[in-house]
Amino acid sequence: MSSTYEHLESFTLKLKSPGCTDSTAGNYDAEAGIDDGSCIDMELFQCAENSLLSIDLADCHHTKSKRALKIYTIYTMYQAALAEKNQVKIDMYKKELKEMCDAQYCETC
Repeated sequence: MSSTYEHLESFTLKLKSPGCTDSTAGNYDAEAGIDDGSCIDMELFQCAENSLLSIDLADCHHTKSKRALKIYTIYTMYQAALAEKNQVKIDMYKKELKEMCDAQYCETC
C-alpha cells in the first residue's frame, strides 16, 4: 500500500499580531490584528511625549525637568500595567498621569 499526497493542498496561515487597534490611540499599531488592551489615550500619550521632549538636559535640577521625568516614569508604569492587564494599577497610574498632565498646563499649580 503506497501513500500519496495528491489530495493535500497548500495553504497559508496568517497570524494576526496583537497590539493597539484603536486608530485614535497614541500607540495605534496599523499592523495589529488583535486588540491586546494596550491602547493609550492620545491625550496621555502626547502629554508624556511633550514632557519628555521638553526636558532641558543642561539643567537636570530644574523643576520642569523633574516634573517631566516624573510624568514619564508614571507613563512607563502605566504601560507596564496595561501589559500586565492589572486593572487596579491601570486605573491608579492613569488617574495619576491625568492629574499630572492637567496640572502641567495649569499656570498656578
